[in-house]
Amino acid sequence: MATAAPARAVDVPVGDKQRLTLDISNTTEGGYHFDNRNSAPIDPKNPTLTPSQRVDDHYGEWLNRLQVRAFLWKFNAGLRVDSALFFGTLSRSGARDLIDKELGPFGHPSDLALENRFAEELHSRYGTLLPGNVRGVVYPSKLWVGFKNEWIEASVGDFYLHLGRGVTVSVAQFV
Repeated sequence: MATAAPARAVDVPVGDKQRLTLDISNTTEGGYHFDNRNSAPIDPKNPTLTPSQRVDDHYGEWLNRLQVRAFLWKFNAGLRVDSALFFGTLSRSGARDLIDKELGPFGHPSDLALENRFAEELHSRYGTLLPGNVRGVVYPSKLWVGFKNEWIEASVGDFYLHLGRGVTVSVAQFV
């Protein structure tokens, strides 16, 4: 299912003859991941679990991009905030319960190492544990300021450059 709202911009009067134009856009998508059947059966001779095959089932995701651009006189500035939130993921205690269920009662020293590998996989795949038992990341992905007049156009920061009709180059500077 897809839906789109009409694009909108706001002009705010600044002084007698100037206007601040704000252009705000948001792109969001959500999904749910069912069991992808990639978990290998447990070998009775060497019983272990592979965390990467167990944490990628039965969770939801919400991916969002919020972009705000402002234009005033010959200046422009922009910010894009990206977020990826995951819900229904396996928790640390859920990993311990899974280990107990699949391999027997918890208590071996290697079980703690396995639980730690589950925690590392959860953190690297889904980000930090946020309030509300949701995992994810929220970060500013683009930030720029620019100036444009009849003779020059300059932008500083992490911005998009449009070439011709439809070719977009993303310019990023990481320090």
